[in-house]
This record gives sequence, C-alpha cells and structure tokens, in this order.
Amino acid sequence: MSFDLKEVLNTAGPTATLVFASWLFLQLVTMRFEGVTQRYEKLVEELRAGHCDRRRKDSLLALINLHRKRCEHMQRAMNLGLVAAMLLVASLLLAALYLTMGTAVLKLATLVASLTGLTLIIAGSALVILESNLGMKTLVRQFDDVPELADHDEHRRPIRTTHSHSTP
Repeated sequence: MSFDLKEVLNTAGPTATLVFASWLFLQLVTMRFEGVTQRYEKLVEELRAGHCDRRRKDSLLALINLHRKRCEHMQRAMNLGLVAAMLLVASLLLAALYLTMGTAVLKLATLVASLTGLTLIIAGSALVILESNLGMKTLVRQFDDVPELADHDEHRRPIRTTHSHSTP
C-alpha cells in the first residue's frame, strides 16, 4: 500500500477547517443556551416565590413559556452541531483512508459524511435563528405588566391567558 503523505495532509486541511468551524458554532450555541437557561431559571424562581400580582404572574408565565421554547431550540441546535462535528471528523478520517486505500466505498462514505455534517450545521443555524426570533419576543413581552412602558411599544401583543376573567 503506497500513498503520498503530502496529498493526505492537503486533503485533510480543508476538512479540518470545517471541523474547527463546527466547534466554533457549538461554542456560540452553548453560550447562548447558558444565558437563556439562566434567565429561564430566574423567571421560574420569581414565579415560585409568589410575591407578585395577577398581571405580573401572567407576564411571568408568558416569558417562561417563551424561554422554554428558546431552550428547546438551543438544545436541538447543540445536538445537531455535535453530530455535525462528529460527521466532519469522520469525513476527515474517511478521506485519509480513501487516499491510502482508494476504494469507492470510502470515497462515497467521505462524501456522505461531509455533506450530512454540513447540512446539520445549516439546520442547527436555522434553529438559532428561530431562537433569536423568540428572544426578540421576550424583549417585547418584558413590558406586559408595566402599562406605562407597554403603551409605547408598537410591537406589543396582548398576553394570552387561560383565565376567563380580566384583571385590572
């Protein structure tokens, strides 16, 4: 079995760059996830303390639900990013094996692993966009229980509650 080490290393370089980029993506997602989960936990603690009026409680419930959805999106994005990184590392290994052994199966496996990994990065990025949109909604909802501020917010939407009575 003969192979050119320089060719193997030249082939590995661009793939290694993609692996590095996927890890950067994971770091971004992890930082955002940590921030959202900390805020989520604080909101839940405030709700559990029970020292708020009905309007604030409704606002907290709405914010908690938005933050829960944000956490779910970020968790999925992290999982997709991890699988993508593993596939890109696998494609690096498969490419090196292909250059040493030259079988069509290894060539196909390298292609599939690379394309699937990149596709998962795109899917994870789409989830980050969805989470970011929910983040904007949480900014708007922050003022739901403060009428003086909420009246000046043109993007404000009324709180949806399950209660049949209205609160002052």
